[in-house]
Amino acid sequence: MLKSSWILAFALLANAQAPVRKPATAKKAAEAIPSAKADPDNVPLATIQVSGNKLYTAKQIIGAAGVQIGQKMKDADFNEMKTRLEKTGAFEVVSYRYETTPDLRGYALKIDIVEGLQLLPYRFEDLPATDTELRKILEQKEPLFGVRLPPSKAILEQFALTLTTFLATKDFKDGVVGRVISETPELAIVFRPATPDPMVGQFSFTGHKLVDTSTLANTFAPVIIGTSSKEKEVRAMLDSGVRPVFEAKGLMRVA
Repeated sequence: MLKSSWILAFALLANAQAPVRKPATAKKAAEAIPSAKADPDNVPLATIQVSGNKLYTAKQIIGAAGVQIGQKMKDADFNEMKTRLEKTGAFEVVSYRYETTPDLRGYALKIDIVEGLQLLPYRFEDLPATDTELRKILEQKEPLFGVRLPPSKAILEQFALTLTTFLATKDFKDGVVGRVISETPELAIVFRPATPDPMVGQFSFTGHKLVDTSTLANTFAPVIIGTSSKEKEVRAMLDSGVRPVFEAKGLMRVA
């Protein structure tokens, strides 16, 4: 009976001193995450915060920055991120800071921006797709898509390239350009074919009787020669430049 008690006591003591083994999967998962202390140029982004934004969401800014959670980063990568944001032309000031997380297994990135004050409405002109189609493709492809855009060269060129690529699938042979134009009551951006409209080089009038040809020619030539031959624009020129000449003669209607 005494011998059995000693055997039992020895067994209990052996079990108490046996090391507790962690699951192999947990150990592998921990080893798979590099330590910032061990290799500062091979550390993933653990968190990304954005401050100073009002017009754009944090998701849009992070997309334009070209970084994401889990991406391995080094100092040069952060500088390139800052340059990408600056080149969009949407931000007046871009700054950032980063530090290792408390567990030394990732970087915590903070992006501070000051947004540009001017955003313009935009529209599409003479492109072989609906307004809805074109806005949808821009929303899918461009991080800084919105109902208004900053009039920066980088934004206009990038959006125009996205539209050109999309319209090429519709057998559109021309490119697309974005331009800032003066409209009432404010400036606007127009995306249109890169090939300009034919310009007016000469013109003639028929059907006039009360106003002589030379008067019409001298009145109209300065405003129409060298401008777009699109019907909408020519009619606008006729209304502003020629209609007053006939009205001065007492005509109430000119077509």
